[in-house]
Amino acid sequence: AGPAAGPQCLHVEDDPFLQRTFPARAFRPHGVSYAQAADGAEGLRLALAADPPFSLIVIDNQMPTLSGTEAVKRMRAAGYAGFIVGITGDPRGCAERDAFEASGLDACVTKDKPGITAVKALVGLVAGGSFSRAAAAHVAAAHGAECPPAAVEGEAE
Repeated sequence: AGPAAGPQCLHVEDDPFLQRTFPARAFRPHGVSYAQAADGAEGLRLALAADPPFSLIVIDNQMPTLSGTEAVKRMRAAGYAGFIVGITGDPRGCAERDAFEASGLDACVTKDKPGITAVKALVGLVAGGSFSRAAAAHVAAAHGAECPPAAVEGEAE
């Protein structure tokens, strides 16, 4: 099979610095194509319009216009079935992070070196052509991401 027709990943982040530096660390080293959105509303629009669907969506939580929590809920309600990893500065155990993790994410990482490493490992699966929800859940969990138990168990719907 040839390369995907459109971008393989979507990065949803409002911080201009992270809009530049995150792709340089996570997507470009693997040669993975990506689209970017500056807030949850734009991310939602891009996620639902993508054909073929994105293999991986990496989304921040605290954003203007539409939070990551609400964007993910709407993506799932509209039928997006791909892998979504939340990346946040919210500490584990705070109400905002708990709501984000419960919104339909497959995994959630902190915006720190281990979190970025987890996302890079997921992007590596996309680059290697071996991406599946089950494989991604196992890789995310192995790198310390918070994952709902159902995501790690497999792709049962």
